[in-house]
Amino acid sequence: MTVTTTPTDIFSTSEAARLLGIPESTLRHYSRQGVFIEPYVVVGKRRGWRRTDLLAWVASTGRVPVTPEGATPVPSTSSST
Repeated sequence: MTVTTTPTDIFSTSEAARLLGIPESTLRHYSRQGVFIEPYVVVGKRRGWRRTDLLAWVASTGRVPVTPEGATPVPSTSSST
């Protein structure tokens, strides 16, 4: 099975931080410390993460992403009981 990634599936550092509800500086710190996932693509100093990888990180850490007003809601990865 081949998975195709489109440019809209790739999040920049600022977009990833916004999706996760954390400051860019925190995302960069997590990345330097090895707490965060490796980027899918690196071009020069720019990094890009796939949406699916970001959501998998959310699921594995239990972090609840914050969705800014007007953004596409992030599907919940946990079930309510």
